[in-house]
Amino acid sequence: MAPNAKPFPVTISLPASLVREIGRICVTYSLIEWALNRTLYDLLRLTSQEGRLAVRDPAPSDRLDMICDLMKMHDIKLPQFNFGGLKTILSECKTYRDSVAHGVWLREPGTNVIHLRRIHDPTGYDWQNETTDNS
Repeated sequence: MAPNAKPFPVTISLPASLVREIGRICVTYSLIEWALNRTLYDLLRLTSQEGRLAVRDPAPSDRLDMICDLMKMHDIKLPQFNFGGLKTILSECKTYRDSVAHGVWLREPGTNVIHLRRIHDPTGYDWQNETTDNS
C-alpha cells in the first residue's frame, strides 16, 4: 500500500475456511502451552491452580528453560535433543498464533482479498503484505 493510500476497511466477516484455520492454530498452540505448563507444574510438584499462581505466564522458550533446569535439579537426565531449535520453533509458533489471534483483519475494497494487519511483531517480519484471496 502506498504511503498516502487510504487504509483498507476492518472486517470481522471472514470466510468460514479462514475462521476454521485460525481456530486450529489457536487450539493447537493452547495444547502446546498446556503440555509445557503441565510438565513444569509436575516438576515443581504443584497443582495447576498453584502453578498458574506461582509461575504466571512466561514465554514458551522460558518455560522450556525452566523445565530443563528443573530436570537437572531433580537429576533427571536430559535427552539428546536440540533444545535451542525447539525454543526457536516455540517462539515462532507464539508469534504466529498471536498474529492471527490479535491481528486486525482488513478487506480490500472491490475484491475478496483479506489482509492481516499485525498489531505488534517482535520479529520484525512485515506481515502487512500477507493476503489470502477468497474469491
